[in-house]
Amino acid sequence: MSDLRLSAVTVKVNSRTGVVSTPSERRCPPMRKAVVQEWVEAEPKVQEWTNALANRAKSTGKNYSRLLYLYWTRNQRFRAFKSTAQWLDEVREQQDSRDIQARRAWGKELEAFNLSYKGKSGSFTSKSQNNLRATVLSFFKFHIGEVESYDFTLGTHDQLVEEARQREAETPPTREDLKALYNQCRTNRDRAILLSLIHGFGLSEWLDFVNNWYQYKSDIQEGTVPLKVTMPFRSKTLRKTKVDSYTYLWDDSVEALKELLEERKRELGRDLTKNDNLFETEQRQPMNDNRIEILFRHLAERSGLLTQIGRMHRLRPHKVGRTFFSTEAVNAGVDPAVREFVLMHKTDAFGGAYNKFHQTKKGDELIRSQLAKLRPILNLKSDKGTEQPKQSYFEQTVDTLANSKGMDHEEVKNAIIAILARGGDFKKIEAEMRSDAIKARDTRRLDVPPASYSEWEPMEVRAEAVAARMTPEQVRPAVISWVKSLETTPANGPDQPVDVDNGEMDAYLKLGWRFVSIVNSHKAIVRWERAGTPPHPTTPNLVLDEKTVSGVGASQ
Repeated sequence: MSDLRLSAVTVKVNSRTGVVSTPSERRCPPMRKAVVQEWVEAEPKVQEWTNALANRAKSTGKNYSRLLYLYWTRNQRFRAFKSTAQWLDEVREQQDSRDIQARRAWGKELEAFNLSYKGKSGSFTSKSQNNLRATVLSFFKFHIGEVESYDFTLGTHDQLVEEARQREAETPPTREDLKALYNQCRTNRDRAILLSLIHGFGLSEWLDFVNNWYQYKSDIQEGTVPLKVTMPFRSKTLRKTKVDSYTYLWDDSVEALKELLEERKRELGRDLTKNDNLFETEQRQPMNDNRIEILFRHLAERSGLLTQIGRMHRLRPHKVGRTFFSTEAVNAGVDPAVREFVLMHKTDAFGGAYNKFHQTKKGDELIRSQLAKLRPILNLKSDKGTEQPKQSYFEQTVDTLANSKGMDHEEVKNAIIAILARGGDFKKIEAEMRSDAIKARDTRRLDVPPASYSEWEPMEVRAEAVAARMTPEQVRPAVISWVKSLETTPANGPDQPVDVDNGEMDAYLKLGWRFVSIVNSHKAIVRWERAGTPPHPTTPNLVLDEKTVSGVGASQ
């Protein structure tokens, strides 16, 4: 291992700023990952510190070691030191001084470095300056303890104004932007990365999903939509919020993952195991954050959308995964508590760590239904979710009766379901739906340990879903029975015979007529009991389609 320690040279002290420099213009060591790691291993004090950081957050350990390396190699005064241990000894000695300026010397030197540093991308941003400040304080605290505080100036006035202007000018990614990126994806892997990342993932959370992809393998193979993906509690964000989280992947994302899985099977000539990578680089290495950053830069370049915002570019992974999701969630009217839950932000306004709504059945249904508002937006390829589901005959009938009688929709629905549930048709359909659900669940048992079977909840079939599958002929007797139960003393109004089969009765009921009695299997009697001239449906042939304002569709 090469010795990276720099030999002592002649130094100069700037009497105004206190910054120590050398006349040497020797080129600084590179910032490559391997070089930084070699330096860490050569510096016992640094390695001890980074190992402790990595136990809490691996990415933080890497970022802090890189920033400390930059400060150590770019601050020319440090070339007079043999190691970081000598620097620590100096700071420790300064902290024992009775002179407060001496105790604050570390901060004054760091501030001067922050304000004067010029890298390939220009000056340090205020955020970068603050990150370096946090790095140095972390290093000192680990080895020395608390040092004398220093009030940093993070950026000049002009610099802060320019950064604010750039932030304001940086518009969030749009769906059109992301569709352009999708069109530039050249592999199934790249398409799967983009289509999954946009569901609210931060880069570290997405990489955790990739590393644990196998637990979702059966659902990916079956094309389960939506696919529920857990956000790991060990995430840095979750350690702050103390709330676990999850999101749902929609159609295009699941399809892309399935295509990638099938492609990997063909490449390996076998099924994938939990030790295989679903996402790999061209060199057959696992994907990492740096590779993802490079991919999105290339996609932006190829689509002609590469826009530099200071040292960053507009369509970087964080903006695609988090900013796009958050922006579209607000625009789509997603409940704020659900939005912040998925983004894993501090949700004090919505209950914070005390709010466990996601652990209840109703809470999970709320999250799923709210995220469904984003389905047509996140399906960049297919636009699935934009179509409006057609109402069943049962749902149309409930709407008509509730409106015509001025009654609560839920009250009407529950009353008719109670009558339907006593019939054989309802019970038969319910049994069929439960059987289908059990078969689908049993298929997934192939990848679930037998010990966990007992933990699964009994299969439930919603009564409303059963009624929605019933035909008009099966629903109509229950409707007639319920309407007859509402009959009061007959009024002196005109009776009207109506056809039951072609939608005529439904049309009259919607206009305010009341059901009186059944004549036979095809005819019924309705009565007008209000003041004024009785209205009649105006649609030709007494058949009203679903686009007619005054009627109900006859064909299902």
